[in-house]
Amino acid sequence: MQGYAFKLPASVVETYGELQFNLISDILPSGPVNPELGRQYSRADEQIKSNQGEPFDVDPDAVDRGLRGHAATQNSLASFLLEHGITPRSPRPDEPQYDLAWNYQGYSWVAEVKSTTPLNEERQLRLGLGQILRYRQQLREQTDVVVAALVVEHPPVDPAWSELCAEFDVRLIWPTSYTSLIDPSYE
Repeated sequence: MQGYAFKLPASVVETYGELQFNLISDILPSGPVNPELGRQYSRADEQIKSNQGEPFDVDPDAVDRGLRGHAATQNSLASFLLEHGITPRSPRPDEPQYDLAWNYQGYSWVAEVKSTTPLNEERQLRLGLGQILRYRQQLREQTDVVVAALVVEHPPVDPAWSELCAEFDVRLIWPTSYTSLIDPSYE
């Protein structure tokens, strides 16, 4: 019979209620569905200098520019998040070493930051995309929904990078597009 066409004794309803509760508790994860990633954010050192390698292996000024660009981009994203009431997080020792994480509207976000110039863009974006995909995969062991963001210092010269990142469900952003993180209608 249809459930609405008959009545059951209270003892049956009570038994069914306990059975239903036990079945549901067995299915649901034991921990929080969306735990907070990371620890309190630590600002990146924007005055950082590289360790000097062998002469002429690499241009130390270019390395230092890259390190400072990375730190400034990471800190600008953290500042943007704070300005919008979102708490940026740094990785804990037991987590992948992403650059930044935060929770927003029930989702865990993880970001990899890359300093870019027209000369290193291809290499940096290839590296960054691989890193953020791996971080997202690893963090899904802790939380079901992880939104990945690849954050670059400047808009990519090659627009195909936006298409490629979208294919892998990775948000490609830069400082002038941070608003897209909190406003999906932002262009």
